[in-house]
Amino acid sequence: MLQINHESGQSWDIPADGISTGFVEAQTYVVRIAGSGAQVLIDDTPLERQPARNMFLWSPGFHAGRVVAEVLDDLGQVQGTCSLDVGPSPDKVGHPEFLRMIDEILAFRPELLLGGGSSWSTFGKEDDTTSPEVIYARLRRYAPIALAALQTICSHPLSHLRRVRLTVMPHQARRLDTTTVRELARSRFVGQILGLEVTSTDAPSRINVPHSERTFDNAANRTIAVMVGRLTNQATSLSRRFACAINGADDSLTVKIPRRLYVLREFVGALRQLQNSPALRAVTRPEITAAGLNAISAQPNYARAFQLAWKALQTGILGDAHSDPLPISPTWEVFERWCFLRVWKLLEVLSPSAGWRVYANDSDTVGLRVGGKVADSAIAIHLQPTFPAWDQPSRSGFKSLSRLREPDIVLTSESSRGQRFLVLDAKYRASRPNILDAMQSAHIYRDSLRWYNERPWGSYLLLPRQGGAPWLAEGAFHAEFKVGTFELAPDGDAPQLKKLLADFLAQA
Repeated sequence: MLQINHESGQSWDIPADGISTGFVEAQTYVVRIAGSGAQVLIDDTPLERQPARNMFLWSPGFHAGRVVAEVLDDLGQVQGTCSLDVGPSPDKVGHPEFLRMIDEILAFRPELLLGGGSSWSTFGKEDDTTSPEVIYARLRRYAPIALAALQTICSHPLSHLRRVRLTVMPHQARRLDTTTVRELARSRFVGQILGLEVTSTDAPSRINVPHSERTFDNAANRTIAVMVGRLTNQATSLSRRFACAINGADDSLTVKIPRRLYVLREFVGALRQLQNSPALRAVTRPEITAAGLNAISAQPNYARAFQLAWKALQTGILGDAHSDPLPISPTWEVFERWCFLRVWKLLEVLSPSAGWRVYANDSDTVGLRVGGKVADSAIAIHLQPTFPAWDQPSRSGFKSLSRLREPDIVLTSESSRGQRFLVLDAKYRASRPNILDAMQSAHIYRDSLRWYNERPWGSYLLLPRQGGAPWLAEGAFHAEFKVGTFELAPDGDAPQLKKLLADFLAQA
């Protein structure tokens, strides 16, 4: 279906429904369609078409995980799909180390991995986290097969015999029961019906007789009607959210919205047809009952449709570690969240009796806050706190001398002796030019950030590996200038960073 080439000489021939590996983030690939397709989309993002009709450019950006490629025809119909596995850049961290970071974040706080859908990782099932990206991801994954299963049972629905009573002419009666006989006994026409009297010229009376008829209004179909209604509401609500987000979303999301709205519109249209099918139109009251669930469990087609619809409706991200692939953050953001987790774990090792716990966010703090008590000092670790401009209010005491700043990790210490804070900024790129360029943020944070008018105790970068600026990692350099770099890798013990944190706690 797709032919993909890289400037290094690597090439991939990927058939429909195939899975291919070996792609690297932030690289550029040439994609050709091996057929008559008109457009290629990667996770709902249309690729840039080149002058050659069937040639496109694709760059995974700073994302590592699985992406889904679709080939569309001129009418926008899907001709085929395939999956592409993108790995992290080898200049930053190896793929096993990256997967280890993801696993550690999953074990701590899975919602920190959620991103904008440019790549996918394996999450679990259910908690109270709701994200339009997760809702859409589940619908895209399960809606087609759930819809096919629902169409199957609606074309061959369960029915049952319903007992009713009809009023008919005597000669139309096929069966008499006790109720009918009692009514006839009280009738003035009973004699002529039984042939005991001369037939009257008057029309004989109608009689009420039992009758059985087939109906689709049963417990199983009522339950299915509920699921179809919920899927319709879910997709309709999601369409409204995406439509409202067009003007306020960033460019990476805006380009995906047209395709998403098209997919959701087609899905809702198919569900409306199901609701108008004889099986669901006959339902008098949609409801989920024990009788309905028992009936569904006894019918394989119904059970499969119900389970797939239920999966499509799930919104959380916790549970089985091998459940669904959901959209994750860019690789550099994954590294930032993982660094926050590792700093917390290092502090727990240094002060195991501090009673570390997660607190609710302050009104002007974007990320998480973890706090503990070391001696008489209140220690807190902030993930991406907000330092507003100098003339703006701040309940947390964080201020910036100039414009708003958001460092990745800030440690604060507060006691009767005063306040002290340390700034750590995670940088995913570790080459010499990138490190020297990233040091700008360390200098800016050291000079511009204040906490209750206190300057930072230090401002440092966290790197996945030491690069080509070794003097920035030397302890003497740190002690003299209060800036520099520390290595923080999944397979390392981070002794230098651990010593820095111990010194910070000792002086708190």
